[in-house]
Formats: sequence, C-alpha cells, structure tokens
Amino acid sequence: MKAKKLILIPLLSIALLSGCGQEEETVVGSEFNYTYNADLQTYSFTAYGGDDETITIAGEYDDGTNGLHPVTTIETFCLEGNDAVKNVIVEEGVIDIMSDAFTASSIQSITLPASLRNIEMNAFANCSALSEINFASNSSITIGDGAFLNCTSLEEFVYPFVIDQEAGLYFTSIPANAFSGCTSLRSFTFSDAIIEIGEAAFYNCSSLTNLINFNTNTMLVSIGARSFYNCSSLTQINFAPNIQTIGAYAFYNCNALLSVALPTALGSIGDYAFANNDALSSITLNANLLNIASTAFLNLEALEAFTIDEENEHFAVVDGVLLNKDLTTLIAVPAGKTSLDLTSLASSLQTMEEYAFYGSAIEEVDLSALNIEEIPSSAFASSNIKEITLPSTLKEIGEYAFYDSKLVSLDLSALTVEKIGAYAFANLTDVTSLTFASPSYVGGYAFSGLTSSVNLTFNCLESQSENWSADWRMNCLANVTFSA
Repeated sequence: MKAKKLILIPLLSIALLSGCGQEEETVVGSEFNYTYNADLQTYSFTAYGGDDETITIAGEYDDGTNGLHPVTTIETFCLEGNDAVKNVIVEEGVIDIMSDAFTASSIQSITLPASLRNIEMNAFANCSALSEINFASNSSITIGDGAFLNCTSLEEFVYPFVIDQEAGLYFTSIPANAFSGCTSLRSFTFSDAIIEIGEAAFYNCSSLTNLINFNTNTMLVSIGARSFYNCSSLTQINFAPNIQTIGAYAFYNCNALLSVALPTALGSIGDYAFANNDALSSITLNANLLNIASTAFLNLEALEAFTIDEENEHFAVVDGVLLNKDLTTLIAVPAGKTSLDLTSLASSLQTMEEYAFYGSAIEEVDLSALNIEEIPSSAFASSNIKEITLPSTLKEIGEYAFYDSKLVSLDLSALTVEKIGAYAFANLTDVTSLTFASPSYVGGYAFSGLTSSVNLTFNCLESQSENWSADWRMNCLANVTFSA
C-alpha cells in the first residue's frame, strides 16, 4: 500500500493518565493515536493501528479540540512487536524516542529529524530487520542503554553527535549494550564527542571490522568492560590517544586481532581485557601504565614476548616476561613462549601473580633458585608444564595451581609444603606420581580426576588427614599411600 500520513478523524476523546501522572487526552478513531499534554501544550505519538508498510509520524498535530501543537515524543511501546510497518519517517519537531518504542518490531528503515535529541533505552531493541537508519546532518543525539540491542541486520552506523557549545552539547557516551548482538555490524563511525564506551556496547558484534575515527577521537578516555567482547573479525585496533582505562574482558575473544600498541595515556588494564585472542602476537606496553591485571593477556597462544616502553616506572620486561619494576613479582609469562631461564632473577624474585604461567607452552621450568613461598591460584593451570623444580622456600600451593596441566610427576618430599589448595592437582591426565611430605591442610577435590594408575604419596600418618578438607580426595582414583 502507499505511504500514509496522519488522517485526522476526531471521533472521540478520552482522558488518560500518562506515565508521568499528568492528565492527557488521547484521540482515537484514527489509525494514528496522539496524546495531548495540556501542561506542555504538546502531543505524543502513542500508537499506530493500521497495516501500511510505510508511515510518517507527524511533527505537529491538531486534534480538532486543542489546536495545532508540536509532536515532541514517540512514546514507549508505540510500535512494539508491530509486524506490518517496515519504513518509518519521523518529521521535524520530534525530540524524544522513549524506551522500547519500536522494540521487536519489523521495521527495516527509519528516517529521523534534526530536532531529535534522545533515543531512550531499548528503543529499537530486537528489531532484527532494521538495516537503515537515516539521521539528519549535524544531529546531536543521546542514545540509551541497549538502544539497538540485537539489531542483527544493521551493517553500518554513524554516531550522530556534533559538539555545539552554544547549545550546551559537549560530549556523549556509547552506553551499555547499545549495539550488543548486532552481528552484521561491519562499520562504526565514532563522533569526536564520544568520551566513553559503555559496558558490553559492542558485545558479540562478530562482523565488526572498521572502527572509523576511533583513533582520532581525543575526548575518548574510557573503554568499558566487555565492550568489544567476541568481536571476532577485528584484526587491528589503533587506539585513541587519551584513553586512560580499558575494562575487564574489553577485547576478550577477538580471535582475529593481530597486534596491540596501547595508547600513551593508558593507566589501567582490567581482568582478561585482551585474553583468549589466538592470533595476537605483538603487545607493546606504554610508559604510563599503573595497573595491569595478571589475567589481562591470558592465554595468548601466539604471543612469545611482551615489549614495554623503558620509561615505565611500574613494570619491566625481562626475557619477554612481564614483571613489576623492582623485579620482585612475576606477573605474566606469554603463553607462546617455549623456554624460560629465571636465573638472573634469583636475587630479586619473591612472588608470582595468579595465572602467571596459565596456558604456557613451556614444558620445563626451574624455580629452585628463587625465594618463593607460594605457587598462587591457577599459576600453572592449563599449561604444558611437564617438569617443574620448585624452591626449598615453598610453603603453599594455591587453588587450581596445576589444574588441567601436562604435569608428569612431582616430588616434594624434601619440602615443607604446609597447604595444598582445592583442585590444585585436579584433572592431570598425564601424571604418574605425586609425592608430598606432611601438609597441614589439603583442600577439597585437590586430586579430583586422577586415575588408578597414579601413585599419590604422603610422607605422614594417615591420621593427619583428619585435619584436611573432608572431600580432599573426592573423585580421585589414585593409589594413595601414607608413610610416616
């Protein structure tokens, strides 16, 4: 059918209470419903009941009773779930599109006016057919959380916000989940006014390859948690220069990403920020970094060495391994590194971070010259470590320390290890023997998954195990021997 605009049929007026508690009038009897706000002397578009594929939402309206006034708002749920309308034209005058206005509808295109200022939360969420959004030139629009969530046909988006100091428009943000699940989104053009990318803003945008103006936006300072999670088509990221924080999981599972040169202003990198990226082979750490989560670069199979600006006052790189500046703490070993000699650090290295060797390709490592008292949680989990020599100073082995690693055997009978954490030696499919002296405590499921071919020996009385976790050997079939 041909495009249809408002046909005024003022047959009936009824009084309604609006969402903000004001008394309003809604005109019914037409395919288009508009509500009059007497206090503001404006109308809101509230519903469409026709079956036209193309409709126009008026910018001004006369209900025959209250006179001609602007239509400033497209109300909540006005076209929710509508499967008839495919194309929407919004006339000049409309300022706000309220939350869930078009959610789960079948619209394919929408044309928006220069007057529009706000697109509220989930306004176009789950509009799986929406592929074309036409903004007026020089628009400045604020977008709410989840505004375009799961718009799976949307391929390109140019963020419509132009700085206008006279109008008080200085900056904006890409809010949480704004484009999450837009699996066809290939290209996104950033406004120079964007100061923050919110949590999960581009979550699972698996086709995203082109971040236009991302590297030139001098106002952008923060990238939120999970913001580019599973953006598996991104191959390269040129960061904006003034970014100060990158949140947890921000670029997690971006499996096509090849290299990362971090922005000079960056001070903090969150947990798993760049983790699980199979192709990432080059990372250059900047001079101003203050905080790096030990899991920030976890499980990067192609990464053989970190590099760092030597002017950084908080971190250092020795033989490709990331440490703190005074070389007392080992933070992360690149997963792709195949050998490691820590002899030069014998006089300084005292601790290691959790997950330090997680996923490491190294098969043999000698820590005997170090002054380390604890192997922390998950330190060697999922690694290829087959043989390890531990220092005489060792007192504690943390939870999941060697979980799912390739460890073949370990004899700690000469060491006074006091505590073995939960799941510390669980899921060791290649292990043949484990020998300990007399630990004071063994955590739950510490040896879970060991088979009957494994010899598990404790050089202590069996009665001592009464102080251990009640389920320390749960799901363990190993041949357990106690000998005083």
